[in-house]
Amino acid sequence: MTNLPRIILSLMILSLLVFSLVIAQNTNDSNLTQPSSDSNSQPTGAATTEPATPPPAPLTPLQITIQVAPATGSIPLFTIFNVTSNLPISSYVWDFNGDGKTDSTSANPDYVYSTDGIYSIKVTVTTADNQTASATTQVIAKTAMTATILANPLSGSAPLIVQYTVAATGKEPFKYTWDFNNDGSIDSTKQNPGFTYEDVGEYNATLQITDATGNTLQKIIPITVSNFDSKLKLDSYFPKTLDSGDNQIITLIIINGGQNTVKDISAKIIGTGITTLSSSSISSLSSGDQDSLVIKVNIAGTDSIDAKVKIKDKTFPLNITITKQTQYSKDELLTQLTNLKENIQQQETTYYEKKSEGYLVSEIYDSIKESKKKIESAQQQILTNKFADAKITLDLVKSSLDDTNKSLANSKQEEQSFLQWLGGNIGVIAAIITGLAAIGTGLKFVFDHFKKASEKVSEKVKEKIATKKDTSADLKAPSEHHTKSEEKKEEAPHHSHSESKETDSESKPDKSEAKPEAKKEHTSEAKKHKK
Repeated sequence: MTNLPRIILSLMILSLLVFSLVIAQNTNDSNLTQPSSDSNSQPTGAATTEPATPPPAPLTPLQITIQVAPATGSIPLFTIFNVTSNLPISSYVWDFNGDGKTDSTSANPDYVYSTDGIYSIKVTVTTADNQTASATTQVIAKTAMTATILANPLSGSAPLIVQYTVAATGKEPFKYTWDFNNDGSIDSTKQNPGFTYEDVGEYNATLQITDATGNTLQKIIPITVSNFDSKLKLDSYFPKTLDSGDNQIITLIIINGGQNTVKDISAKIIGTGITTLSSSSISSLSSGDQDSLVIKVNIAGTDSIDAKVKIKDKTFPLNITITKQTQYSKDELLTQLTNLKENIQQQETTYYEKKSEGYLVSEIYDSIKESKKKIESAQQQILTNKFADAKITLDLVKSSLDDTNKSLANSKQEEQSFLQWLGGNIGVIAAIITGLAAIGTGLKFVFDHFKKASEKVSEKVKEKIATKKDTSADLKAPSEHHTKSEEKKEEAPHHSHSESKETDSESKPDKSEAKPEAKKEHTSEAKKHKK
C-alpha cells in the first residue's frame, strides 16, 4: 500500500510525456504538409525550408573506334581513316605517325606511307557538349616484294631433274618454302634447290617467300614429266628486249640433240602479259641439225615478262625485258614548239635581209618552208596527244633550223659580170658622161675666148713697137726713113703673111678668124707707110 502513490505518480508523469510527444509529432507533420507562403505567419525564430533540386541525369559516355583501310600493305601505302562514334562529333585531331604532331583535322582523312614500318595512329575527338575521347590503332607499311623464278627444264622424260633459281626483292632476309609435287609438305627451304621427278605426270611446284616485314609472295611453276623425249634443245632466242605493243617478233634457234628425226615442230609462248599470235614451223629436223622458229606475239607488260616457250614436248623458260615507254610532258612540248616558231620567224627575217643585200640564199627558203610545215604537223600531233610523234617532229625541225642557220651564215654575195654591173648602173654612168660633156664644152669656150684675147693684146703690143721704131728713124734720117719705109712697104705683105701663118699654126680651128686679123695688120702697115 505504501508504494501505491509512487506508482500512480509515475503513471501520470509517463502519460504527460506521451502526450507531449504526440503533440510535437502532429506539429511537425503540419509544417511539412502545409508550408506557409507568408514569412510573417511563421513564428519568430523558426527555420525556413527550401524545396529540394532534383539531381542531374547521368551523361552517356562517349565511345569511338578507328577504322583503317587498308591497315597493312606494300609501300607506297595509301590509307583512308574513319571514326565511328555513339555521339555526334564536332572536331577531330589526327596523328598518323606517332610523332605527336597534328597531321589532319578532317573527319575522313587519308595518308600515304612511303617508308616501311609499323605506325601508331591516334585520334582525339570532341562532342558538342565538350566530351572528349581518344583511340589508337596501327598501320603496317611493308617494302614491296617481287620474285623471278626459273625452272630448267620445265618438261622432259622421267626421271626429270629440275633446277630452280629464284631472284627476290624486298625487305631481307627472305624465307623460302618449296612444295615440288603438290603433296602439301615442305620439300625444301633453300633459295635455289633442285628436285628429281621420278614419275610421269603434271606437277605444280609451289614456292612461298616471306620477307622481314611479313610480306608473303607465292609462285606456281608447272612441270611436265613424260615418257617421250624429242631431245630438242633451245639453243638461243632473240631479241631479249622488246617494245610493249602488238606484232612483236621473237626468233628461236632449235637444235635436235637426239638420234632420231623430229617432224612438225612448232612453238607457243605462254606467260602473263604476252600472247602468241602465230608461229612458223619446221617440217623436219634431222639429228644434230638446227633451224629457227619465228613467233609473233602481243606484249602488254611494262617491265619484264617471265614466260615459257613450249616446243613439241619440251618447255623452256624465256626472260624478256620490256622497253619502258618514254613519258612526255605536254607543257614541255608546247614550250619547245613556241621556241621553234620564234626561231623560224627570226630565220625568215634574216633570209629576206640577206636576199636584199644580194646574197645567194634563194634555195635556203625551201628549207624554211619545210620547217613551217613540220611545225604545223607537230602542233596537230600535240593536240591529238600523240606526244612521241610530236617529239620526233620537233627534234627534226630543230636539226633543220640548225642546218639552215649555218647555210645563211655561210652564204656569199653574187659576183656580177661587167655587163650586169653596167646594166644596173646605166643611169649613174649616163649622168656622169653628161656632166663631163658639159664641163668640156665650157672649158673649150673659155679656152677659145682666152686665145682671142691673147691675140688682140699681142697685136697691140706689136703696133706700139713698130710705131716707136718709125718715129726714131724719121728723126735721124728722113731719106733713110723713106727708103726703109719703102722697103717696109715691100716687105709688109710678106711679113703679114708670115704672121698669119704663125697664128694659123698656133690655132688651126680658128683659121677663119686669123685671116681677118692678118688683113687688119697689113692695112695698118700700109697706112703707116703712106704717112
